[in-house]
This record gives sequence, structure tokens and C-alpha cells, in this order.
Amino acid sequence: MILPNLISKTRLLARTLSGLASLGIGDRNTYSEVLRLALQAAPEAYGTWCVWEPGALDGRDHEFRNRPGHDQTGRYVPFWFNAGGSPELEPNTNYQHPGIGDYYLIPKQTHRERTVRLSPYVDCSGQQHFFTCHTVPIIHAGRFLGVVGIDVLPKLIKNSPDQNPSNELSSREAEVLEWIAAGKTNAEIAIILGISPHTAKHHVANVIAKLGVENRGAAMRAYLDGETLHA
Repeated sequence: MILPNLISKTRLLARTLSGLASLGIGDRNTYSEVLRLALQAAPEAYGTWCVWEPGALDGRDHEFRNRPGHDQTGRYVPFWFNAGGSPELEPNTNYQHPGIGDYYLIPKQTHRERTVRLSPYVDCSGQQHFFTCHTVPIIHAGRFLGVVGIDVLPKLIKNSPDQNPSNELSSREAEVLEWIAAGKTNAEIAIILGISPHTAKHHVANVIAKLGVENRGAAMRAYLDGETLHA
């Protein structure tokens, strides 16, 4: 998926949910189906989600505590994600915690769209993921209602459809770059990917050379700024 497509798909999803809200539609199954269908329509995406403010959808949070796509608060916080080709539903996590919850908190504070090239996320099982994510705040009649987002695995993102293939990173190099951007050392990357430290060092050197940067810090900045090329 090219980055502009991720942005446009997220904006369309946000407009759809905002339109439902403006019509006074509060049926949560309707919103959930929109999210699920949006995920099916974007096969490169990992997940589609939203986080609504307390009571902002239908004023019935107390009725939905711990229901599918909800946590103990009952807030509407669904996360539809691809699991082995079959969409699954769980609640978003940590959305109230600064840092790990910035995917929600920053759009809430700024009321502005946001693209993050390496957004950390911890799912309900405690597993950490890194996504490229675009988020759009839902605002109706001047009132902030929540945030909508689409997540894509970083290695599947391109900046444009005509990137120069001679400088493209291999799939393994793209994985290595993700972990460089996450602050991992060569030794840590070797353990994570199940390769030797020498091989990890070789991949890191290739990444730096292909990006045309001086060191791993510059490679991290290029990645986060969206300047990398993935095969």
C-alpha cells in the first residue's frame, strides 16, 4: 500500500462513521460492520479501529462492559484485525496511557490527523506490534467524539507507486530496519529474527548503504520520516 492510499482510506472511513453519528445512528453493530468491511476492502491493512469518548456514541456504555469489541469501561473501542486471513475483533488497549496510547491521545489533544511510521501497540494478549498508522479525529458540531485509524505493517508501506527498485530493501532488510527504528541493537535484532549477529550486522550495513545515510540513527530518522523503500 502506498502511503497516500492509507491516508485516503482512513479519511473515508472517518467520514463514514462521522456521517452515521451526524444522522443520530447509535447502533454499535452498524459501526462495527463498517469497520469490518473497510478491513476487507483493504487487504494490505492489518487492522481498522476507533476509540470513542465516554458516552459519545449512544450514552449506553454501561450496557456494553466487556462485550466483544469493548473493555470493562463499556466505551466503544473496537479493533478489527486480520488474523490468518479471518477478521477478528477485540477492544483497543492502553488508549488512556501517554506514550503507548498516543495513537488516540495525540489526535484527541490536537484535533488533527496524524501519520506515524512506527506506532507501538500492545494487544490484549500482551504482544507488542509496530504499525504504520494514520489516524483521523471524529468531530461533529465542534465536539470531539473519538478517533478512527487504519494500521498497516510497516514493511508493506511505500511512499509512492514509482519508487526506484534498485534501492528497494529486501523483505529481510525491511524487517531489520523496523527493529533499528525500534531502537534495537544488532545483537537484539539477531535474537528477534533468529539469525547470527554477523548476519544481522551485514543486513544493517546493507540497509544503511541502500538508504544512503551515514549511520543507524540516520536510518531510523529516514524510516520515521517515510523516506525508505521496501520491496
